[in-house]
Amino acid sequence: MNRLLPYLIMAFMSVLVISCQKEPDESILDQPPPATNCQLIKAEALDNGSVTDTAGYTYTNDKITKASYTDFYNTYDYSGTKMTKRSYFESGSLTGYDTILYNGDGTIRKVETYLANPVLPAPILFLEYVFTYSGGKLVNLLEKADTSFTGGGPVTLYEYNYTYTGNNITRAIEKDYVDVVTDTLTYQYDNVSSYYKNIFLTDLFLSELNGQILPMAFSANNVIRLSQGGDDYTLSYTVDSKKNLSEFLIDGEAYIRYSYKCQ
Repeated sequence: MNRLLPYLIMAFMSVLVISCQKEPDESILDQPPPATNCQLIKAEALDNGSVTDTAGYTYTNDKITKASYTDFYNTYDYSGTKMTKRSYFESGSLTGYDTILYNGDGTIRKVETYLANPVLPAPILFLEYVFTYSGGKLVNLLEKADTSFTGGGPVTLYEYNYTYTGNNITRAIEKDYVDVVTDTLTYQYDNVSSYYKNIFLTDLFLSELNGQILPMAFSANNVIRLSQGGDDYTLSYTVDSKKNLSEFLIDGEAYIRYSYKCQ
């Protein structure tokens, strides 16, 4: 099943907080001056050139600790430099959170998503992503979900096996356990260091985990072409005068725009 096109269009929407910002609100961008160099202060999702969603980022000790939207916000907790929790709030109330677990070498082992609501006796484990590595490289991802929504526990919906050329994932075999089909995705790259490698857990585009586009964060370089089932997508990137990523484009259309504050 081709999950890619709908995901590329809707990737900036959270599975936990289904909200749509109709007008960007500059008042949510409550950033202190950056400590050093440049810091991302805003990301905008675009549709046909119009802004459909905006995230304003707050920093504490040079780490993003909050992403603010008009109707909701996310907070981020860390242990040292590693993010360990992402919490989702709407109307000031916690609606869910992710716990991020690591291997001894610092690679992500598992991400668990819990639904939280005052009417629930306890948070429900809803989504689970299990990462497997070989030689420090991501080679397998399991996407699981509790499709009963009753706390029965997640079951595997999708599995991805990744193949590398050098340090880039160039092929993914996707097993769809719902429709019982297998598909192949292929990836081509530029020679520029990945823009998303260290920010995907807070990024407006990649933070909703999806095995089809995780190669953008787990490869050394940037994906410039993605092919699946006879469909080809051209991915491109523009940078500002300081070489910061300023726009992410799919087939020539800008989908995410990034803004920075520099010293």
